[in-house]
Amino acid sequence: MHKYFGDGSALQYLRHCIRFVPQSANMNPLTSPSEEPLLTLTFGDLLDQAAVSWPDRDAYVFFPTGSRVTFAGLKEQVDRLAGGLLAIGIGRGDHVGWVAGNRPEWMVIFLAVMKIGAVAVPLDLCFFQYGETVIHVLNKAEIKVLIVEASEDKSTPFHDMFGTTEGVERGALAVDRVPHLTTLVTIGETNHQECQTLTELMQKGGHEEFHERLAKLQNQLSCHDPAILQFTSGITGVPKAVQQTTYSILNSNRYVALALHMDQQCIAAFPTLFCNIAWGTCLPIIVGCTFVVPTTKEVETILSAIQEEKCTMIHPLYVKTFYNILHYPGLQGFDLSSLKQVITGGNMVSKALITTSSQVLPHVTVIILYGSTEVCFVTCTLPEMTSEAQNSTVGAVLPHIQLKIADDDGNSVPRNTVGEVVIRGYSVFQQYYADTAKTAAAKKHDGWFSMGDMGFIGDDGLLRITGRKTELIIIDSENVYPGMVEGPLQEHPAVKDVKVVGVPDAVNGEELCACIILKSRESVGEEEMKQFAKKRGLVEEFCPRYILFVESFPNTSNGRKVRCRQKEAEKRRYATLGAERTGRVKIE
Repeated sequence: MHKYFGDGSALQYLRHCIRFVPQSANMNPLTSPSEEPLLTLTFGDLLDQAAVSWPDRDAYVFFPTGSRVTFAGLKEQVDRLAGGLLAIGIGRGDHVGWVAGNRPEWMVIFLAVMKIGAVAVPLDLCFFQYGETVIHVLNKAEIKVLIVEASEDKSTPFHDMFGTTEGVERGALAVDRVPHLTTLVTIGETNHQECQTLTELMQKGGHEEFHERLAKLQNQLSCHDPAILQFTSGITGVPKAVQQTTYSILNSNRYVALALHMDQQCIAAFPTLFCNIAWGTCLPIIVGCTFVVPTTKEVETILSAIQEEKCTMIHPLYVKTFYNILHYPGLQGFDLSSLKQVITGGNMVSKALITTSSQVLPHVTVIILYGSTEVCFVTCTLPEMTSEAQNSTVGAVLPHIQLKIADDDGNSVPRNTVGEVVIRGYSVFQQYYADTAKTAAAKKHDGWFSMGDMGFIGDDGLLRITGRKTELIIIDSENVYPGMVEGPLQEHPAVKDVKVVGVPDAVNGEELCACIILKSRESVGEEEMKQFAKKRGLVEEFCPRYILFVESFPNTSNGRKVRCRQKEAEKRRYATLGAERTGRVKIE
C-alpha cells in the first residue's frame, strides 16, 4: 500500500466527485466537489516512497532497446546524478536545460534536476535547427547547465552551432551570445575537454558526502518552488517559458490517474517525446504504473511496444499519431487485445476520428484530456461516460479547478450558451518566465486564465468546445466558429483533415474557405462536398463559399497546426490567384 494514497477509498470518492457534477443551471463557475486534499509533496518525496512501495516493479521500459529500470533502480540512478549536480555547484533554483529524446537517461536527468530543487527546461530534439531561436531560448530561460547527446564522432550540436571552446576549464564555459551558460554536459564521450559527461557526474555523486547534502537539501525544498519551464510557441510562434510547480504537476496528474483507474497494474505506452509533455512522464512515481517508452515515433514501433509489453493504455496519444495508427496498413497484424484505453488530446478531436477508432479498435475506450501547458489538465472524459458524452464533450472538470464560460466582459453566461472558457485554480502556471507583460495579460488579477477557446457547459455539467476564440470568422454581422463547419465536412469518407478559415470578401468582409486534405487516391468535387455538408445538417449560411483541396497545412516549429498562418496564406492566394481557382496545392 502506498503511503500517500491509502486503501483506495479516496480513489473511489474522487471518481464519484468527477463523475457527478451538480446539475444546477446557475452553477457557474463549475467546480467538482472534493474533500480529497491536494498533496504537498516534492518529486523527491514521491520517488523515495515509490522505491519503498514498489522496489522491484518496472517504472520505465524503453522499446525496442530493452532497457528497463525498476523504481528502486531509478531512485539509485537519480540520487547519484543529483549528487553529481551538487558536486559541480548546481542547486536549488538553477536552470538546467536538456535537449531531450526518448532515452533512459532523460527520465533520470529530469527527476535528478527536480530532486535538488533546480528547474528543468526540456527542449525539442530539433532545438539546434532553429537558428536565432536557440539564442533566445537559452538566454530567456537563463539556462546555466545544458545537457546534450554527443554524436558518433564525439561532437555535439552545441559545438556545431557555436564553434569550438577549446582551452576553457570545465564548468567555466564562456560563450558571449549565451552568457548565463557555464556548464555543458554530454551523454556519451566527447572530444571537447570543457564538457562534463553524464557518467562522470554520476561517479562524483556516488560519494557519501553528496548523499548527505542531498538529504539535507530535500528537507528544505517546497512543492511550490518552480519545477519546470516548458516552452510553448503559442499562435504567434514566439517561444514563451511557462513556469510550473511540483504542486501543479503532481496533483493534476494524480487526479487524471485516479479518474482513469490508473494503478500499479496499469502498463501505459508513452509514445510522446519527453520534451513535449515532460510533466506527464512522472505518472509512474505518482501511482506506481509502468511506462513503456518507444524510442522512435514510428507507428510500427509503437504498435510493437503495445503488443510485446501488453500495454493496457496509451497515454497520451496526440491526434495526428492517433490518426496514423488507425490508418496503418499493417494494424490488424498486431495483437492489441491488452489495450483498453487511448488517452488523446493536444488538438480538437474530431467525431470522425472517434468513430473510426470504434470501428478499428472496438474494445478500446477513447479518453479525451483537455488542458494546456499553462494549466496542465482541466477536464477529462471518463470510462463510465456514455458514448455520446465521450464523443461530443471534453468531459468533466477535475477537482479543485474552477471553470466558467464568460462573455466579453468576463461575466458568467448561462448553461448551453457559448462563451470564452476561463479557469482558475491550483494548476494555473506561476508566470511566463522573465516576461511580466505577457504574464499580466494572460493571468487576470483575480486569478482567472483564458484557455483561448470558445465553448459551453451543457445541462449534464460537461464541457463542449466549439472553437478557438481567435479563430472567429465574421460574415457580415454573423459570427461563425470554424468547428461548426469542420465537423460535417470531416465526416465525408474521403476527407483526411479539414480546416476552415475566413478569407477576404468585398461585400461581407469575410467568407468561409474550407481547406481540405483528401485521403490518398481519393477525389472529390467542390460541389459534392457542399451538398454532403448540407445533408449532414450544415445550414446554408455556414456552408463554405470556397473549398480548396490542399496537400498540407502550415505548422509551427513544434508541429501544431496554426490556423492564423493558414489564414494569411489563403489571403495571399486569393489576392493573387482569384477565389474561383481550386487545385491540389501545398500552402506555404
